[in-house]
Amino acid sequence: MKIHLVKAQDGDCFVLDFENGKCILIDGGYDFLFENSLEPLLSQLNEQGKTFEYVISTHYDQDHISGLITFIEKNGMHGKEKIIPIENIITNGFGALAAEKVQELIPDSERSYMDGIHEISARQQLKLDEVCNNYHYPMNVCTNGSFVTAGTIVKGTGYTIRFLSPSINNLEKLKADLEKHQPIPVQPDNRKNETVEISGDFYTDISEWKNIEDNKTLNAVNKASIACEIEFNGKYYLFCGDSEMKEVRNELRECYDVIKLSHHGTYHGNQCFVGEHAVISKNYIILTNAKRHDREHPSRKLLQGIIMLPSNKDLYCNYDILDVKGGIYKLLGEDEQQRKYSFTFETDCICIKC
Repeated sequence: MKIHLVKAQDGDCFVLDFENGKCILIDGGYDFLFENSLEPLLSQLNEQGKTFEYVISTHYDQDHISGLITFIEKNGMHGKEKIIPIENIITNGFGALAAEKVQELIPDSERSYMDGIHEISARQQLKLDEVCNNYHYPMNVCTNGSFVTAGTIVKGTGYTIRFLSPSINNLEKLKADLEKHQPIPVQPDNRKNETVEISGDFYTDISEWKNIEDNKTLNAVNKASIACEIEFNGKYYLFCGDSEMKEVRNELRECYDVIKLSHHGTYHGNQCFVGEHAVISKNYIILTNAKRHDREHPSRKLLQGIIMLPSNKDLYCNYDILDVKGGIYKLLGEDEQQRKYSFTFETDCICIKC
């Protein structure tokens, strides 16, 4: 299998290519990146005779869903697709949960994206539902149009998808936030010493990153994100969306062939991948360009925990992040550190063969 990592800035977008003619697209990044980032890959796969057996929208944050909306609109009518055929679309059940009262409140439930430019709102989930219906794309057929939530199992062509989240409880909490007319809050930046965080020269060894403070938490939108495990040819792959993975720790295997880390590699959401009883992998994927000004994408505290695990591991990032933010990630690229802690770090990665 190949995993194509799409350049989606600080968003999520990647393709699983099973090389049997079937593919899965998970999230679509930003809408304004579609033409230059995702569409060329889709056209390439179409020329190879591939189809998307499933397109999965993990949750309604703009850096995940807005590119999917643009994709469906440009792809045109189901059965007469202009870019590439799509067989099924899976979402996290928000549209099915949203009562009429919630939909009426959505215009007042908007929240600004963290850079103050791009909008994130529940309206985008309803927009995806709308365009899929307008162009007659099957949605959540695997559950007869009902919720795709934790415990749902889907059989694909030669592979099996087991959904680990969202839980009904987390979807209900998200619905309650909207019904109460309360926008999902943006988490503040709690770092105490900004000069430490922007200086790559402050630390001389990756082990020192364990002392970096990271107290941020996930919001209700993230916790309602889809996370899933895929089995293919006896190998297991874990794709975390933006989920709080410690909530499903008991459902996880002890080891995966690939883990796509949650929420762009921030520490919150990924704690179960570090420490004494960590879920481990040989290969870790981080989707981010690391240029978010208000937090670390990815978290050095998380990276330190993974790198300190007593095994060989390979880390892949879809952007070259070693020189951003004053070079705070530069230790990841040093040969001495990689030999000392038995890891590799590949940046600007667009495809992984696994």
